[in-house]
Amino acid sequence: MIYEAIKQKLQEAGVDFVDHKHEPIRTVQDALEKWPYGIDNLVKTVAFRLRDDRVVLAAALASARIDYKKLASVLGIGRRDIASLSPAEVHERLQVEPGGVCPIPVSDEVRVIVDAPVGELQEVFCGFGRLDHTLQISASELIRVGGGKWLKLASLECVLNVLSLSHRFLKPPSVPLYSSDNLDRDAGYCRYLSAD
Repeated sequence: MIYEAIKQKLQEAGVDFVDHKHEPIRTVQDALEKWPYGIDNLVKTVAFRLRDDRVVLAAALASARIDYKKLASVLGIGRRDIASLSPAEVHERLQVEPGGVCPIPVSDEVRVIVDAPVGELQEVFCGFGRLDHTLQISASELIRVGGGKWLKLASLECVLNVLSLSHRFLKPPSVPLYSSDNLDRDAGYCRYLSAD
């Protein structure tokens, strides 16, 4: 089981971490509704297949959109040489369900790229190989143990469009989740939407 293999890898590396058990969380929308710690430090991991059939995991904040062109450039390949894995491929290639992918691979053949803003955080929450477990770990240890390369590969886009789908919110928050101070010029934009 991948969950046990990741846990063992962390223990062997002598890393402090917390294993949060909860009801299954598959998407950012699920996290908004079920995750008690918010999504500011929540990391999503997207699995990609390269044309040569290698697998790359891209870890970014849940509120970020991975820029496929930047990711391809970082990998030294063309944009057409990379595609996200389908849910069936994620299950087949990584032995996890989508939503449970962890940026700490158990196979040395899987490469990990971590978006720069993730590495700037003290602690993060991410997939742990199961939909009903979330890993809490320092960002630096996540990158170290996962063998990740820390680069800019996403644009920050606030997820209030996801929030607007939730009936729990009737107006945008009074305090923005992200300020323009947190964005580099090339990082994209932050869009605030109201729940009309």
